[in-house]
Amino acid sequence: MNQIRIFCENTQSYFSCQTGTTLYYLANQLKIALSSEMLAAFVDNKLKDLSHEIYVESTIRFIDISQPDGMRTYQRSVSFLCQKAIRDVLPDYKFVIEHSVSRGLYGEITKDGVPASEELLQKVEARMRELVEKDIPFIRVKEETNKAIELFKKNNQPEKALLQKTRGKFYTTIYYLEEYPDIFYGPLVFSTGYLKVFRLSKYKDGILLRMPKSDNPQELEPMPKQPKMFYIFQQHKEWNSIIGANGIGSINRAVQKNNARQLIQVAEALQEREYANVARMIQQKHEQIKLVLIAGPSCSGKTTTSKRLGLQARVAGLNPVTIELDNYFVNREDTPLDAEGNYDFDCLDALDLEFLNQQLHDLLDGNEVEVPFFDFIEGKRYFNGTRLQIKPNDILILEGIHALNPKLTKGVAEENKFRIYASALTSISMDENNRVPTPTIV
Repeated sequence: MNQIRIFCENTQSYFSCQTGTTLYYLANQLKIALSSEMLAAFVDNKLKDLSHEIYVESTIRFIDISQPDGMRTYQRSVSFLCQKAIRDVLPDYKFVIEHSVSRGLYGEITKDGVPASEELLQKVEARMRELVEKDIPFIRVKEETNKAIELFKKNNQPEKALLQKTRGKFYTTIYYLEEYPDIFYGPLVFSTGYLKVFRLSKYKDGILLRMPKSDNPQELEPMPKQPKMFYIFQQHKEWNSIIGANGIGSINRAVQKNNARQLIQVAEALQEREYANVARMIQQKHEQIKLVLIAGPSCSGKTTTSKRLGLQARVAGLNPVTIELDNYFVNREDTPLDAEGNYDFDCLDALDLEFLNQQLHDLLDGNEVEVPFFDFIEGKRYFNGTRLQIKPNDILILEGIHALNPKLTKGVAEENKFRIYASALTSISMDENNRVPTPTIV
């Protein structure tokens, strides 16, 4: 067989191998140099599983669980392991992975809508560990899409079957664990023997599939309580059910039937209802709440939230008054610098906190103030005579990435604040067990 030359970025060295050599073989050859267990690899910047065969000169970078793509590879593989164990132990039950929460994957194992008991969950975990002990390889094959559709219908995975039916491809890549098939949109580990650290814990009405720490893969991630986040994800699930978008296949079908506009309109109406609920909460405590603070990451919809909440506040009988936080920047020469010596406009100290708090204090006391403006070209604050005074039905709205930082509004009493965090946190699931991770959306 022909010899080809490979460059390994991990070791910064070249070596030769035969054409058709697998990444699994190469990883084992370099095991001592790599120093940790490799889960997948980038081959010429394309992510591949370890069963991938090399036929041309390539640049390879192996990844482990400490890297995001390595952790996602581990998560996909453990979820497949869990599905296989459920099929072996509870063949009449349906398993759906809903979302991530509390540093794990939340899913529901149900039969006729009734969750599996803790005793049954223990049997599932025991079966998972048996499969790990057997070190069974994950086999990747290409099947005709029509065959794949029938396989997933038989497995009681209608969303997965519908996605394959609507994606318009003649062939579909399927992974097998023994006889059990599934699809994943990214590589899996080479075999079940790689998946030694996990736990299946009871969580609300479902389960939490817990993962190892990325910086210490021999230990499990802790399971912090995140009730608010869990509520948001469950609400999102209910909304998806209402609009008929339980997966990408359902959305594809809506587009094919020219129902996309209606789907969007219903989604917008549900979101508007939420804004109305928030405005109603503020209106009910208007005697106490004087300042609404809206925070969130860059491009998360803070300004949109401010405007839509302001509209609903008017419906509730309030008059929203928005304060532009950008107008409270310090002059350019006083702006803090980052580690590279550039102006750090995202730093809290880039704002004139003392002046901002004085104006907020005066406004909430009923005094009139002259509000500032900021010239971003000149890098200086200026005044043009614009004055502001809060009336009885006015409600101040302040939005920005630091809006929830107590230092930003330290001059305002806590009971006078109403906090909102806006973020593109949720995403549509692709099918019953594949989803787009939140960091990818954000």
